[in-house]
Amino acid sequence: MFLALGTLVFLSIPTPTVQPIPSVYRFRDYALAKTSCFFTNAARYTLVVLLPLGIQVLELVQTFLSSSLPDSEETAFEEQFKYLIVTSSLLSEFPSFTGTTTTTLSSTHHHPNPSASSRDNILTHGMMTTFVSTSLLSLIGYQIVPVYMLGIWMVTIHGAVYSVLRRYQRRCKIRSIHSTALGLIRDLVIECEQSDTMVMRIIDQSRQLNAIYQGDTLAPPSSLSSASSPTTPITASSSRRVADTRRALTHIFNSQWAHWVSALRRLESFSHQGNLSRFRDMYNIISVAHQQNGSTEEQMHVIHWKRRECLVHLLALDVMTLEHDSDRLDYESHWEVVIKVMGNLVDEYKRHVPTLREHLISSTEVYEDDDDDDERPTRPADPRVNVLLHQYAALEKHVRNIQSKLLLCRQDTRCNQSLERIGDRLNMIEQDMTQMLTQWEETTEAYRKLSSASQSLPSPPSSPAGSNNSSNKPFMRRSMLTAAAVACFLENKRTREKPLHSTTPSPPPPSSSSC
Repeated sequence: MFLALGTLVFLSIPTPTVQPIPSVYRFRDYALAKTSCFFTNAARYTLVVLLPLGIQVLELVQTFLSSSLPDSEETAFEEQFKYLIVTSSLLSEFPSFTGTTTTTLSSTHHHPNPSASSRDNILTHGMMTTFVSTSLLSLIGYQIVPVYMLGIWMVTIHGAVYSVLRRYQRRCKIRSIHSTALGLIRDLVIECEQSDTMVMRIIDQSRQLNAIYQGDTLAPPSSLSSASSPTTPITASSSRRVADTRRALTHIFNSQWAHWVSALRRLESFSHQGNLSRFRDMYNIISVAHQQNGSTEEQMHVIHWKRRECLVHLLALDVMTLEHDSDRLDYESHWEVVIKVMGNLVDEYKRHVPTLREHLISSTEVYEDDDDDDERPTRPADPRVNVLLHQYAALEKHVRNIQSKLLLCRQDTRCNQSLERIGDRLNMIEQDMTQMLTQWEETTEAYRKLSSASQSLPSPPSSPAGSNNSSNKPFMRRSMLTAAAVACFLENKRTREKPLHSTTPSPPPPSSSSC
């Protein structure tokens, strides 16, 4: 018996390879480690999963309860509004000549102001909800809730319904404002481009009339003895018509200047100064002064530069920032002021469109004979001269670009801009003149080829439209306008560049004989 007990005790002694039974301290350390690991994992899970999920839920609840538009819808409107401005030709440094005046106006999205009607609907629905809830609670409320709870339930239901209706009304109003603003900015861009095109065509035709007059007489305007001879293309009535057109343009420019200045003053208080400064530097916006005594072309450029300044203020509105601007309480009131400003500008341009169209037609009729208004050909009798006509059009484009950039240089000099900026513009003008000289060489080469071909080949049969030579004279005068102007320019330049000690006369330009 004692031997068996001793054997059992001996066998119960643990060996070094067997794990001893853990003590109370080991259990405590184990529990503390597991507890700390649990709380660490729980905190990490909360930060990674629960906290973002809670934020999203709160944002959804806030969006549902808020009366402002969703951020994505507001951002889409702002991008579309700015896209219509920056993709137009109104922000370029000088007006663009599109060559057409038959632009189809888009339908204006004018919506009535729904504030008064929506407010009446909210009040009516709220009163109806209050009456219905009061009737139902008075019928069954005594058996469900105490009497003092009826008023609480009535106020709660009324407030909930009113908040839902208010949210719906404000979102509808903001969407209506956005639609109206997009329609107005689209109409403003179209009206401005159409007006610029008609004004530039009127000015260009007036310049062509003077150039044709000087080209036909081969004398300066001051030395003309008679302006009403039968061979002169500009008669006394035509001269009076051109003068009336210039006076009408001056009146239109003064009216447009006043409206743009007024719009600029009203938009200054609604612009974000940081964005405004950034857009000014981006588009090289400078403040210009009105020139009432300047030429019509200078006045047109001054109006264009003032318009660029106003459009930059539209891009930098304080209700179109990177934040959620529709949460602001003054969001609708600011946009209503901006919409009113844009509406006045659109109405101003639409008011002058019939006058511009009338003077454009009048200046076009100067080229036509009084007896053959409907028989003037739109194409030359000889189709081989189309090459020369294309060359003339390219030369006219170069001349127009140089004139516009010269006006920019003059305006920069008056505004005391940096000499570096003026030098850059002069370098651009020099490049344009080099390209114009290259184009002129191509024109003279085309003329030589056409002249040699006409001498070696028989002339093509005359078409019925070209049988009347008298009706082709105004057209051929317009065709040779650019050739005469550029020939005079090249002759003056070559005269200045000729060395003083040279006595050999330089040969005349190829087109001198044709002038």
